[in-house]
Amino acid sequence: RPYDKTFVEFSWLWKSGDFMADGWVAYTDAYGRAFEDSIYCLKPSELTGNVSFEYNFRKRIFAGADCSFATKRTGGTYSAVLSGYADLGVSLEYSATRRLSVWARGGNLLGMTIQRNPLYAEKGVYFTAGICLKF
Repeated sequence: RPYDKTFVEFSWLWKSGDFMADGWVAYTDAYGRAFEDSIYCLKPSELTGNVSFEYNFRKRIFAGADCSFATKRTGGTYSAVLSGYADLGVSLEYSATRRLSVWARGGNLLGMTIQRNPLYAEKGVYFTAGICLKF
């Protein structure tokens, strides 16, 4: 089914010594019969984006914070709605040598239900850790 879409994206990157900030924000407006007649078709979020910051302490310790977000999604003949979300996360990496580092990341620190796709919800805070070997 045909539909029309307006899409605008703005992205940025700023580096200054040991500090870096980057991200993007996108606006999408989709409209047409495809979203009105179908029970399965959801409109994309009107506003989506990602913002992240990282501090590099003496090229050994990397600390960062990031947030991915999206507004609610609607559509379908049953007026289905996927709630908007903000996925706030923090990360830390320690580089022991040029070839070995360890890292940890915590995500969804706001404890929101995140649905990037229909029928799959990420709930609650999560933590991940790992080892990086560089050859």
